[in-house]
Amino acid sequence: MYVAKAKIDAALLSKIMLARFLAMPLHMLAREVEMIESSPSLDAIGSFTRIAQLDGAIVAEGPSVGRGSASTLGKFAIVDDRLEFGYSRTAFVREFRFDELALASMRPTLSVDSVRLLQAMKLVNTRNRLTHAFLTHLLQVQEPYLRSGNPLQLVAMTQADMSRRMSEDASLPFVADAGRLSRLTRNLSVRLIDGTVLRANQLLPRLRELRGHWVEQIVKCETMEHVDGGQLEALSDEAIAQELSRQSGIRISRRSVSAIRQSLAIPSSRQRAVRKSYLDATEQFSPLLPLTPKFVTAHVPPQSGVYEIRLPGARDGRCAEPQIPRSSVLYIGSSNDLRQRLAEHWRGNSGNPNLTNLVSEGNTRVRYRLVAEGWRTVERDLYRAFCDTFGGPPPCNRMSP
Repeated sequence: MYVAKAKIDAALLSKIMLARFLAMPLHMLAREVEMIESSPSLDAIGSFTRIAQLDGAIVAEGPSVGRGSASTLGKFAIVDDRLEFGYSRTAFVREFRFDELALASMRPTLSVDSVRLLQAMKLVNTRNRLTHAFLTHLLQVQEPYLRSGNPLQLVAMTQADMSRRMSEDASLPFVADAGRLSRLTRNLSVRLIDGTVLRANQLLPRLRELRGHWVEQIVKCETMEHVDGGQLEALSDEAIAQELSRQSGIRISRRSVSAIRQSLAIPSSRQRAVRKSYLDATEQFSPLLPLTPKFVTAHVPPQSGVYEIRLPGARDGRCAEPQIPRSSVLYIGSSNDLRQRLAEHWRGNSGNPNLTNLVSEGNTRVRYRLVAEGWRTVERDLYRAFCDTFGGPPPCNRMSP
């Protein structure tokens, strides 16, 4: 039996093509723009087409985007005390501009390939314009968080909220509905000032997600102060609620804190108080010493053991504001000759350039523990205790021991 194929309405087909194009990964978008600009059909429409760049967009060229890489749209940065976003590729700010009158008169004579090329150009224009408008509004809404990285400064903003905000922008020549934003942000990643990579939709959190960030941040702050020698008691749910109110004016009930804490698998204050932490694991360490040739030579023996390098920690009993509270521990290591290994760090031949740069500034401290046998095992246990306490490794440890 013959069944006739239903024809798809042109307007519907256009919407489907745009939806798929908005969800396209970055490396495919870059390749699409490259194919357009190298197409033989470009000569046929070159008289009424101009290759340009989005107005107000900044390009900070970075490494090429590849299929297997953690590609990002670009990075936020502070330039002359102004927060800006720099795109990582020219393709992401590409805009094709047309002489519409000339195009209308030439359209009947264009080949099929030329028409398809024009369609691809317009899809690139729509996606890049929508992306730039989204980032412009995102920067305005989340600027305090983007500057500080402090989750307590995130603003609740759903995709529907952002859509309504963008719809009020008279300069946007098309509809920025929530569905289009959802498809666009699904495969977009951006890099924050400190190098952290986030999916774009993570910067549009719901209120419930924000509350989770708030509670988790307070508990992390508590743990870090514990390790740095400040606060020694675990905060109760009521105390967490009071701390949120004190720091950011956020009002939340004790029951809500308890429910959020349980959903995040954060132990109660009683459980946190008795759980083995990084502080317990470093109980037998030496006092902190300046990481300088003079002090290391005088106080660190040429014997095997484990060590910890850190920056001076805040001891005021409160997390620094508005910066994100972080542990001051930079690196955990071990060696069969502690004196020699620490000397390698300040000489710059330890094979860890990030740590070398910090040590060279002269503010780092070191403490150690002598271990006659099994010092590598002790290092692994110490590393795991740190990860359990802080949810991740020290920033200068590039791999697990």
